[in-house]
Amino acid sequence: MSTSEVRENARFMTDRMAYELGLSSMQRNDVYEINYDFFESVRFVMDDLATGYSYAIDRYYESLDLRNDDLSYVLTRGQFERFMNRDYFYRPLYVDNRVCRIRIYSVYTNPAFYYYAAPLNFLTYVGLHSRAHYVHGFYCNRYHHPRYTGVWVRPSRHVHYAVNRRHDFGPGIAGRPASRPPRPVVRPPYDNRPSRPAVRPP
Repeated sequence: MSTSEVRENARFMTDRMAYELGLSSMQRNDVYEINYDFFESVRFVMDDLATGYSYAIDRYYESLDLRNDDLSYVLTRGQFERFMNRDYFYRPLYVDNRVCRIRIYSVYTNPAFYYYAAPLNFLTYVGLHSRAHYVHGFYCNRYHHPRYTGVWVRPSRHVHYAVNRRHDFGPGIAGRPASRPPRPVVRPPYDNRPSRPAVRPP
């Protein structure tokens, strides 16, 4: 997944969340950032998710927990409860036929259609509000509405976590993929003998 695809996937997910959950303009901008950070954090393990490596599945759930935790501050209690009841929001990735897919596209099948204009930070946000920069979360003090605080904010703590994990990614494979050997550097032969002057014919 390229950086432009990260932006497009984050925008599409945010657009549908705004449409279904009734997000304000401020919420849409913040939710876009959170979705961007999530896709950015998992894009390099998606191939290994598709293969079923357990380390990649664990990495996915770590990123998903942080993403949903950040969303719990931005969304109201009612919005977050509706969010949790939609698997394509709450559990966005799954594997089908050894391909890692984004679940929202199985529900909304026209990726070119948007209900809203692009967020104001669509092209400028580069992850500066992510958990890499704010350990306890950038969004925790931005809103003052009632927040959902149940244990299921984080999918890894959900009562159906084991079932959902196996359903979305299979049983998991231990270890990591073997690293590819470095490509040998091929250099042209080098002759360090002094060149002989060309002999002109008489």
